[in-house]
Amino acid sequence: MPTLDGELYMWGKNSNGQLGLGKKAAKVIPIPTKVECLSGIFTKQAALGFEHSVAVTGGGKVLSWGAGGSGRLGHGQESSILGFLRSTSEYTPRLIKELEGVKVKIAAAGFLHSACIDENGRVYIFGDRAVDKMLFQEGNHARRPSLISKLPYSEEVVCGGYHTCVLT
Repeated sequence: MPTLDGELYMWGKNSNGQLGLGKKAAKVIPIPTKVECLSGIFTKQAALGFEHSVAVTGGGKVLSWGAGGSGRLGHGQESSILGFLRSTSEYTPRLIKELEGVKVKIAAAGFLHSACIDENGRVYIFGDRAVDKMLFQEGNHARRPSLISKLPYSEEVVCGGYHTCVLT
């Protein structure tokens, strides 16, 4: 939860780094703990999904961390196959480079996908079956943010388990 000063505090289950406290942090954090790596960065909004988190800075940059399988972090990572490939988890907040130059005003996190809206009301979505289920493109995962151009100017976005809602 961001404070009035834009500091982010997290607590709870931390099995895949979803609290952003680093790889050596405990698997359960029982009390609100400041995300130190974001010191000096004003966090205006945070969204929590299933084992991942997304935040928007005061300058409109988007950071994500936690379990990265299915592309829900937007970093373009591939999921591991039977555990033979490297982990896709991010244990501290990481900038979504695909959205550099885009000023985001709000982000949302769901079960295996995430979404955000930029200052021009455009919606971007990424993660498990986030795009193909809407018939915007083929493939099971949008591992990087994909612009959903078929939507009008949008104000709000919320992600559920396997669904997304946009308020225009």
